[in-house]
Amino acid sequence: MVSVIIPNYNHAAYLSKRIESVLNQTYQNFEIILLDDASTDKSRAIIEKYRGHPKVSQIIFNEKNSGSTFLQWQKGMNLAKGNLIWIAESDDWCEPGLLEVLVNGIQNNPGCVLAFCQSYCIENEEKEKWHSSADKEEEVVKGTRFFEKRLIYGCTIFNASMAIFKKEFALKVPNAYTQYQMAGDWFFWIHLVQWGDVFISNQLLNYFRKGTQNVSSKLYAHGQHYTEELNVLQHLVFQPFAKKKLLRNSIYNKYNNFKRNRHKMNQDEEEKVIKMFYDLLNGKTSFRRFVQFKNAQSVSRRIMKRLGITFFI
Repeated sequence: MVSVIIPNYNHAAYLSKRIESVLNQTYQNFEIILLDDASTDKSRAIIEKYRGHPKVSQIIFNEKNSGSTFLQWQKGMNLAKGNLIWIAESDDWCEPGLLEVLVNGIQNNPGCVLAFCQSYCIENEEKEKWHSSADKEEEVVKGTRFFEKRLIYGCTIFNASMAIFKKEFALKVPNAYTQYQMAGDWFFWIHLVQWGDVFISNQLLNYFRKGTQNVSSKLYAHGQHYTEELNVLQHLVFQPFAKKKLLRNSIYNKYNNFKRNRHKMNQDEEEKVIKMFYDLLNGKTSFRRFVQFKNAQSVSRRIMKRLGITFFI
């Protein structure tokens, strides 16, 4: 059975559509766990309409806001009766075949701990902004390879609603992910895929509302995503599965992204992030030498590519 966890906070405008898109799945062996994190809008009234529905096994209203959606993830997983988990974010929706495709992907490939499809990114008024894609119609990738090729550079499973995963292995993920406000999903996926394979479908079955993430937008403006992502990278420094070369490439990519966006932060926030970069490589001097080397390597790579020479460094 799939346990569908719907963690809600102030998404009354989208909640009915979210729940109905779950109830209308072609795959019907699931329970729904509705969690409300002390919403101040009309969410409670909408949720109460589903009390007593045969698919709804749990409804829990927090008296106080938890401060992190990832604490709600954890609560839902501890309540779940199913061996598969779907975190169906409360402002997203999906096609009726999402669960069928992803459940089949895991059932046909027992070594998989995670399965995900592709997602549309939707702006306000439900206009498509962009969508993700995959190289193949379907494929199974070793979890360690998926981490090294995709996840080490950022949260490529950018929306929880596009994925399902095995509860057994999710409960093995260190609880530290619950302490994040933004990067908890990245931390979670990184550790989850160490336990098995990943099923990837190229079907566009999920709809992710980017424009409704007001809390996330404010945190981005204050550089919160950089501090959290650098905390994840600092954590990976001590993990034996994170190869040093790949980790350094990820740090370099993050630094270049930071340079392009640092003007959006105030001076104190900018200096805090810069110090975190320095600390990742044992100080200011060491970090600056590292960046100089990577910049020179990048220039050499572009020149040699233009000349048709294979780059081995």
